[in-house]
Amino acid sequence: MQTLHFAALSLIGLDRIVSALESTYGLGPFDCDVEDSWEYATARLPSGTTLNITRTTDTSTIASWIPSAPSCVNWQIIVSSSSDLTDEDVSTARQALEHVLGTSLVPYHAA
Repeated sequence: MQTLHFAALSLIGLDRIVSALESTYGLGPFDCDVEDSWEYATARLPSGTTLNITRTTDTSTIASWIPSAPSCVNWQIIVSSSSDLTDEDVSTARQALEHVLGTSLVPYHAA
């Protein structure tokens, strides 16, 4: 399994991101849930790739979860695939997410 982690700082809400990914890029449907200080959405794409998107209410939570994560971010995006992701797959996903978030993604972990 290949897993890629990205982080970002954006003021856009999770519901808007999910709606844009579903309508503009045909991704989803997403399962969404809310916790005390964070909310998340998960979808399995037709290719079998899983997309997990988390938005926190502050900019220190993600770094507290994963030490290699950058500080001052409130979004974590995890892309997981049972097969190897091609550079094109990663680039396409990254561009789509950067477009809907309105900011650049910072890669910080790959396994």
